[in-house]
Amino acid sequence: MKHEDKQYSEIPILANELKGNKDPYPKIIEIHPTDACNYGCEFCFRKQIGGQNPILSTGDYAALFIEMKSLGINSISISGGGEPFVTRGGYEALALANSNKLDSRVVTNGSCLNDKIMLELTKAKEVRFSINAGTADTYAKIMVVHKSYFEKVLSNISNLISVRDATDSKLKVGVTFLIQPLNYTEVVDFVRLAEALHVDSIVIKQDVYKERAIDESELERINGELSRLKVSGLEIRDRMEYDFKGMRCFVPYFKIALNPSGDVFSCCLGSQPGEENGYKLGNLKSDGSLANIWKSSHGVRQGLMTNGVKCKNCNYTDYRINNMMRSQNASISK
Repeated sequence: MKHEDKQYSEIPILANELKGNKDPYPKIIEIHPTDACNYGCEFCFRKQIGGQNPILSTGDYAALFIEMKSLGINSISISGGGEPFVTRGGYEALALANSNKLDSRVVTNGSCLNDKIMLELTKAKEVRFSINAGTADTYAKIMVVHKSYFEKVLSNISNLISVRDATDSKLKVGVTFLIQPLNYTEVVDFVRLAEALHVDSIVIKQDVYKERAIDESELERINGELSRLKVSGLEIRDRMEYDFKGMRCFVPYFKIALNPSGDVFSCCLGSQPGEENGYKLGNLKSDGSLANIWKSSHGVRQGLMTNGVKCKNCNYTDYRINNMMRSQNASISK
């Protein structure tokens, strides 16, 4: 099951829990082991803003994962922020999550994988690679790296799939492509390339923030081409119109996010350096535990669900979750 589908499947359950005056813990914890990155992607919402310090230690993550299990939180997402495997922290966090038998999911650019990381990834539930190009030249322009990285990442994906199959792992491997002016002519090539790699999912994302304009007729043509492809695992995401006026937010009950300093936020956007979206719920170091943060942030979360948010942006999955939760007439316990 894909990461997003798992969250959607929880919507009726969580809606009923909130209606029943319960205040359940989130289903997923997202951690950002580092804000450092070896890429300079032109579309990155971090805008190359500096990272957070100090970094959470391996011991901090070990304690967090043990507490998660005791609270019944069994899923973790490791992403960024930066590139999780650009330092040892990403590998160590993944190994700890796996040893604690958490369902782990990883988002990576794929450039830093080695044999040790690949073997640990085979114990995860899902890994998703952000690629966004069908050729090496376009990859270099979008990701702001040497074009040789394109073949390196594709080779790493292929090798990971080979290791997975050799170890009888249940790992699901996916790739993503964000449609933008520099790459929209290569989207079909990308799908064919991904199909040849035998990945499990291919996600085509629309520019939900509308920062990279493409002619409307071109977008219609592209979506038409994609819809005619008969490729297993292909997901073409909707082009949603966002309306934040009075939007109530239920996202913390699905997933909260930690930056490298241990700050805990209501969503993954909020946890990014310099971000104006999302709401801070606490800090793992100063508050002492996840349970303490959850208890002390009740008023903040109540405000998000009753008074709405002041956010300017939201990601695709979180926005869908909020719309679906509102359709369930969900409410928070007092």
